[in-house]
Amino acid sequence: IRKHLEQQYGAKALYENGLSVTTTLDVKLQEAANRAVEAGLRSYDKRHGWRRPARNVIAERHVIDTFRDDRWNRPIKAGDVVPAVVVTAPKTGPARLRLGRFTADLGREGYTWTRRTSAADLFKPGDLIDVRVIKVDDAGGAASVGLEQTPLAEAALVAIDNRSGQIRAMVGGWSFGRSKFNRAVQAYRQLGSTFKPIVYTTAIDRGFTPASILIDAPVAYPTGDGQIYSPQNYDYKYEGPITLRHALEESRNIPAIKMMADLEPGAVLNYAKRFGFGENFPPYLSIALGAGDATLLEITSAYTVFP
Repeated sequence: IRKHLEQQYGAKALYENGLSVTTTLDVKLQEAANRAVEAGLRSYDKRHGWRRPARNVIAERHVIDTFRDDRWNRPIKAGDVVPAVVVTAPKTGPARLRLGRFTADLGREGYTWTRRTSAADLFKPGDLIDVRVIKVDDAGGAASVGLEQTPLAEAALVAIDNRSGQIRAMVGGWSFGRSKFNRAVQAYRQLGSTFKPIVYTTAIDRGFTPASILIDAPVAYPTGDGQIYSPQNYDYKYEGPITLRHALEESRNIPAIKMMADLEPGAVLNYAKRFGFGENFPPYLSIALGAGDATLLEITSAYTVFP
């Protein structure tokens, strides 16, 4: 939004004229979207294992007891993910951490996801790590925490009101501070099987019905360079005569390819334009299986057509 406004009105007007800007974003939905993307990325990242800390305050010539992180200047409450400095990391028993004015003991239950058996296998004194605060004892200056780490992967989310087409929430990545690239509107990715409903929408408009019978059987098509295109189902099996509804529900590849061939690729691609896809997809049968590229906003907007 800021970039659009700056291009439209100029930086001086944007930052000095006191503009009032109204958007379709819903604050509560946006907050929920932010939490969902963060939770999903953290879960994904943990499944790929623990990475050793990148910073050690002792190596940076700080003293553990006097080191301070800027985040500690703000309130620390349950649910927050904050940096903590490792005070001790024994081979047996919990690790002792310091996060601002709080101390915390990180037991094995707090780092089970790492599949390590001791704190000494994870970090050493002076390492700066991330922890999620579970409980805070203000009076005692103690906290209960679980081990976290900043994900390397990225993600995007778009939520659109089907009735109005308004964008209610959008997340373009892990954080704007780490990357200003908005993956919701700037990243092109292969559509995969999300394109199949476009194929079958074209078919329904051409007289097919959910009960129409399609043949799920091996097929081969000659290509322009003298080779043969022989698509497969994801399970490498064939079900024979099936209904259009079943082909769509089970995301069968062969019926989708055959349908695109019967309808002619150009007809399906014209429908893709009507759905709002900006890319000029080539008229290849593999487009039926999602070989084309689109942004997350484009595919989400296209799906608002369906009730």
